Amino acid sequence: LLNQRIVLAPVQLSTDLATAVYELVIKNLGNRALAPRIINGFNVIRPTFNITIEQTQASRGNLWELVQELLKSNGCGCFTTFENGQITFRAIQGTDKSNSIVFSQSMDNLISSEYYLNSENYKTYCRVVSTFSEENEDGESVDVDYVQDYNKGGQNIDRYEMLLESNLSTKYIDDNGEEQEVSPSSSLYQSWQQQEGKNTLADKIIDKEFNGEIDIKFSQYQFVDPTTPLEDSTYSYFIGDYVKIKDEYFNFEQSTRVTKYTFKQDSSGYGEEASYGNE
Repeated sequence: LLNQRIVLAPVQLSTDLATAVYELVIKNLGNRALAPRIINGFNVIRPTFNITIEQTQASRGNLWELVQELLKSNGCGCFTTFENGQITFRAIQGTDKSNSIVFSQSMDNLISSEYYLNSENYKTYCRVVSTFSEENEDGESVDVDYVQDYNKGGQNIDRYEMLLESNLSTKYIDDNGEEQEVSPSSSLYQSWQQQEGKNTLADKIIDKEFNGEIDIKFSQYQFVDPTTPLEDSTYSYFIGDYVKIKDEYFNFEQSTRVTKYTFKQDSSGYGEEASYGNE
């Protein structure tokens, strides 16, 4: 659904990630969007996590791509539910349950696991370049580059660089719906560039993938929504949480996120499975 909307004009986002995501979604397809853009029955739950981000601009473009980059670059995700004719969107941070929840062959709750390396798209450093046409002392129009770097880390052979030609605008819509403009040399614009570099690296940081399926129907652990009251939540988990996968055939184990939940009905009967993976 978010993929059906675009950000119509550059917007200055809150430095609180929960507020930034909530405002982006509810103002572009929720009940605070313009009438033709509202999706009836679409609800947005304000996230409960507390994460501070750098100043950032929501530039014109696909809404889902922007929200996905913001969440992924800060270790978060999102999901939707459909109940009673209502679609509800939630952004989540997830909890690390890997010390108490383990899936393996000997526990008969690990269905499959895959592990492989691919460093083709791996990047650790992003140079963001914004180019503007300005007049020089002779009154001639020349192109001027404004550059900011975002460095995730890595030196020598472990440093992987990329270049991003930015389309960030110096104009944006403020909280009052009024258009403002900043200089490309200002600290605010520079912070936008750095955040754009960080968001871009969110899709470039995975150099290994570890994924597969776990059995949740016949497992001793409880797969439940974190809003469900439980006497003991130690052995409960949900989408976005980290669990431990222990592949005893290959003598390999790793903490990984639960990324997908599936109801299955086939010739062998009813089943429930969850997928896990680095993303």
